[in-house]
Amino acid sequence: FQGRNSNMHDLPVSLRLRLHADQEQASYTVESGELGLGRLQLSMSGKLKKETKGWQTDLRLSSKQAALKEYLSLLPATVDKQMEAYKVAGDLQVEADIKGFFSSTLTPLLKVNFVLEDGEWMHRKSNMKLQHIKMNGSFQSRKSSSGKSFLDVPELQASFEGKPFHARFSVEDFNDPRLTLQAVADLDLAFLAGLLPPSSFAALEGQLKADL
Repeated sequence: FQGRNSNMHDLPVSLRLRLHADQEQASYTVESGELGLGRLQLSMSGKLKKETKGWQTDLRLSSKQAALKEYLSLLPATVDKQMEAYKVAGDLQVEADIKGFFSSTLTPLLKVNFVLEDGEWMHRKSNMKLQHIKMNGSFQSRKSSSGKSFLDVPELQASFEGKPFHARFSVEDFNDPRLTLQAVADLDLAFLAGLLPPSSFAALEGQLKADL
């Protein structure tokens, strides 16, 4: 299968599957598969079962190592436009599970675990950058306690001009985001301003020391 997805910048989409079919049970085992989204390639395995009003799904997608910029290319066009101001580098490892019922009215639960090693984030105009970014985290499309989307990053490490930065944060409900942040940092605010879009602040000066 090949096609294009207009919601992701008209990226080419390809799908190659090796299936074992049990026609009596209307079930299919994905023995091996590959999903292509632009230049991003994800391996696939798992099971699908056809039911009267949809499909029961139990699938795993994974990428042992892919460039961070390939994942960012999947962001909505409005976000991707803002990201043009930045240069990113680093490889991201991802494992995603899709479980539950899929139909015209229901979507299965999506759980994603990810690890970033030795990443870099640079503002193109100012050349300010975060280096040696290490991060691991997870995302759920529906948190069991609230039913809302949830991003959790329990470990984030980086360096700002040789100064260490440690943080953990979470974001609940991407439709109405609530951010929880804990951080230890010693930052030059002018340096921080160089990493942010010009319209974010009129001016930033001074030194910020935080242990939140």
